[in-house]
Amino acid sequence: MERTIVVSRTLLIFVTAFLALVASTVAWPRLLKPPSVEVEAGPGQAAVDFVREFYTVDYRDRRGWLDRLAPLAASEGQALLEQGIAVVLWPELEKSQTVVPANQVSVEEIGLALEGKSPVSGGSAWQAWSVAVNLADGVAWPGMRHNTFTAYVMLRQEAGQWKFATFLSEPQLNELRRSAEAKP
Repeated sequence: MERTIVVSRTLLIFVTAFLALVASTVAWPRLLKPPSVEVEAGPGQAAVDFVREFYTVDYRDRRGWLDRLAPLAASEGQALLEQGIAVVLWPELEKSQTVVPANQVSVEEIGLALEGKSPVSGGSAWQAWSVAVNLADGVAWPGMRHNTFTAYVMLRQEAGQWKFATFLSEPQLNELRRSAEAKP
């Protein structure tokens, strides 16, 4: 015995429209939006990102500057920023009313200068990177002789990410090189 089910055209259109509406609210956003996979920045990019944020400054917002740098700095780097660099630097920035917007700071990776393992912090890996810094004309920090210079940044891995530990001078970097070459 054969049964025939009769579906009205209106019901069929309604069900189809409903399914299309559900599909568009669930499936389309996933199709149109790229997957949000966080890609860990390599150490060179971490150095560039830190230095760019470091030189992006507004003398009226010391706390904001430190807050922007915090996620990019290892624990010792954050302590250095808050208890050393900002303490010494900020009065000069305020006196000269220094404001350097992000679009006035250009930083490019030059390359890995040196890498090694720390003998004091459980053998954690560190890397020293050189980056080219260019500040737009008229936005130099107090005491800067040139708007274009090379900065040397030591990074350390913390929680699986490369983060700022300290700045190095060229003589400090050369001393680290000599020390590394002297070890067997």
